[in-house]
Amino acid sequence: MKKQLRLVLFVLLVMLLTATTLLVASAADDGAATYSEGHFFYVTAADGTPTDTPYYTTLSQAVSDVPENGTVQLLGDIILAAPVTLPADKTYTIDGNVNTLPDGITVTIDADGDGRYVVKGSYLVIGAEGEGAEKTVYLKNLAVTNTAIQAIVAYTDGALELTNCAVTAAGSPITLMSAATLNLRGTANVITNTRTASGSAMHGVPGKSVEAGSVILPQVKGYAITVEGGTFVAPYAFYTKFQGDLTITGGTFTTCATKGAFYIDAKLDEDVQNEIKVSGATVYGKALMEYGSGNYKVTFADLTFDKAAAPTDATPNPAKPDKGLNIESRDPLLLTLDGVVLDVTGKALYVKRRTKSTEATFYIEDSTLTSVANTVEMECDVNTGLSIKNTTLQSDATAIYLLGDAVLTADFSALSVNVPQVLNAAAFCVTENVK
Repeated sequence: MKKQLRLVLFVLLVMLLTATTLLVASAADDGAATYSEGHFFYVTAADGTPTDTPYYTTLSQAVSDVPENGTVQLLGDIILAAPVTLPADKTYTIDGNVNTLPDGITVTIDADGDGRYVVKGSYLVIGAEGEGAEKTVYLKNLAVTNTAIQAIVAYTDGALELTNCAVTAAGSPITLMSAATLNLRGTANVITNTRTASGSAMHGVPGKSVEAGSVILPQVKGYAITVEGGTFVAPYAFYTKFQGDLTITGGTFTTCATKGAFYIDAKLDEDVQNEIKVSGATVYGKALMEYGSGNYKVTFADLTFDKAAAPTDATPNPAKPDKGLNIESRDPLLLTLDGVVLDVTGKALYVKRRTKSTEATFYIEDSTLTSVANTVEMECDVNTGLSIKNTTLQSDATAIYLLGDAVLTADFSALSVNVPQVLNAAAFCVTENVK
């Protein structure tokens, strides 16, 4: 009898070990974590209660079954053996910072102190083209890392929202393949491009070469991007060839592109004026903005721009930036600098409006612009407006240099100009077409 009992117990033990091995193997295929109980993902409903079968061994199964407004909770770091597609036909959350589950199981996380589980090995695909127009996929407390070109690829026509996420890839950490709404909430997101010469933190089309990458680089028109803050390292802060709306209300951007932290060369849609608004941010780089084409209202407010930086080094070096804003475009532009501090070796604001250009207007208020070359230089062959109020201009050359064949409407008030008392240095140099 005892021998039979031992045999039965042995068989049961073998079956249990076999099941556990299969469970772990299944998890590894789809990037499941190694967890002592064989549970890798935990699914709850909108009210926080567990679903009928809350435990899952693969991410694909978990996101497929998560209900509307439910949550997939990671129970550990996961390694993706291949890209995993997350459906965008429903609203749900993937959360990587859970310590105690509703049924009392305790999970140990945060070994490195950042409050994020790690997803690595491959990348996440959000939705499919034409999917999720009114839905939102929320990613919270995740570190999504890939040594290849992208970490997150968004096809959804809905929204993708990140909170306390660290996204890292060697080129395009976040790739926008549709006119999605992208929201980076809070001040704890960290987006890093590990490629030193090109690549982007939010990119457009995988595999397409770009002159240099950016923190944000959409390649479809109609996007809407909001950045509340965070830490971003890439050659460009924003690089676009398609019109859309961008709002940045904080954060630190470390860039190295010679053309500017913000590079706008969008396909012109004359019937639509899009808006780029950057406020409350600190930008490090060699130049602030290059504007080549588009139809934009651009505002920089309460912004500090200083120091060039290495491509993947979040600590800027002490060298001054090369230039401020360089605008050589025929397209419509309304530019406002409000509360901006610039200190550059070249020109703080250079504008060249060529023949057949549309009209443009420039407002500078409550700012301090310092340069070794001309501080404000405008060469315009089309009517242009310039307003400078309550601003300090300091130059080793000429503070305001205006020329061209067109009428330049200038409005100066409460303007402080500082230039050295040396040969060829002047506060103003203008042509007869200024009024």
